[in-house]
Amino acid sequence: MPDSVPPDRLQIDYGTYYVMSGDYGITEDEVLGGMGTDVTHGVPNGLLVPGSGAAVKIRTGHQFGWIALDVRVLDSEPADDLGDWEAVEQATIRPDTEFQVFDHQYEWQEQFPDLTGSCRTEFLAIRVSACGRDANRGQRGNSPTDPPLEWHRIEAWPVTAPALRVVLRRDETTHYWENA
Repeated sequence: MPDSVPPDRLQIDYGTYYVMSGDYGITEDEVLGGMGTDVTHGVPNGLLVPGSGAAVKIRTGHQFGWIALDVRVLDSEPADDLGDWEAVEQATIRPDTEFQVFDHQYEWQEQFPDLTGSCRTEFLAIRVSACGRDANRGQRGNSPTDPPLEWHRIEAWPVTAPALRVVLRRDETTHYWENA
């Protein structure tokens, strides 16, 4: 990443980025792969889309540009923080190895930490919080040094069992994906 790009910035293309195990074959994923079940509107997922394996897709409200991303690796579940966030969702995955942030081309974004905290765990809870998706939906790009189009936070902590996806707060972009 060039020195002029702030370390908390992530470039978005096609309105998505991922967190996944580095060696996961996402193109073959039954949900997230090219012919997966999550490629159309009217799906049950709005912000956070758990794949069929060790991958999660995160949707933005704009197609191309830069977001600010805060990644936090925790020892246990944090208190619900809905204050400034417009959309908050969480899911549990089973990481195969490290669990990293990747861009839409599945390129590892090394400025963000391994969400497992370098500790192997059978299950990992992932909570994604976002704001700015509605206000900037449809905008096409900005510079990495401009104010971000959206703000996202990913929190991850180890858990002992799988759990269903939980929606703590929906924004209009979530409704758009779920109901289109």
